[in-house]
Amino acid sequence: MKLTNIIEREYKNVTVETILSTTDSKAANELCDILAEWLIITKEKMHKQFEESITDHIILYKDIAHPLAEEMIKNTEYTQNDITIVGLSLDRFHSSDYFPVIGVFLSELINNHKQKNEKSEEYKLILQDFGEHVMCIGFLTDADINVLGNTGMGLGACMKGGKITLTGNTDHDVGKYMTGGRIQIKGNAKSCVGNSMFGGEIIVYGETSHSVGFNQQGGKIYLEGPYKTAPHNTFSFAKNKKGGEIYHKRVRIS
Repeated sequence: MKLTNIIEREYKNVTVETILSTTDSKAANELCDILAEWLIITKEKMHKQFEESITDHIILYKDIAHPLAEEMIKNTEYTQNDITIVGLSLDRFHSSDYFPVIGVFLSELINNHKQKNEKSEEYKLILQDFGEHVMCIGFLTDADINVLGNTGMGLGACMKGGKITLTGNTDHDVGKYMTGGRIQIKGNAKSCVGNSMFGGEIIVYGETSHSVGFNQQGGKIYLEGPYKTAPHNTFSFAKNKKGGEIYHKRVRIS
């Protein structure tokens, strides 16, 4: 199905013309310029950390990529529609080694806007497929976000509240470290759904790969489709699970 048809189907109150007619938005172009600079600086800072030690990527994003984005956009005025436009403009960045990390920047655009606009409505992201997928959509958020397209690892990582609805497939570590909110996936999810989550809810309607509930501390995971077990028991179902609940088709299994 064409992207324009998906937009019309999923976003009943948003027309394709409304989005595309404003792609020359001055604010959106400014944000893309900031994003280009942010990618360069983030790559330099994170590459140095990777050379010094191997650590959890999510922690590095929280300590380096996120505060950098927060600082760089804090004085920029933009609308919710500008955020959607930036999401539609990622083709100019997909050759970057750090293209997937753009999800942290998009998330901070949403978080920053919501903080300044209490009456903000649901945020809309439309992600085209460039071979690599944008990761960590909904990073540290408490907003309501509607995402169309496939996403990379860490959907809803460190999420604090709100609701993420994904129409598409996603990679591993959905909801890692999340403390609240709700993630709804209308597609498939790869391994380690709910990895180290502390609270909130995750619902997967499609197929889920192995290691569901790995190191889960709290919260609830609902699997509405089939789920896999890990080969050789390396990362078995609910391994190291210390709390929380897991359901399969509304029947508790852990």
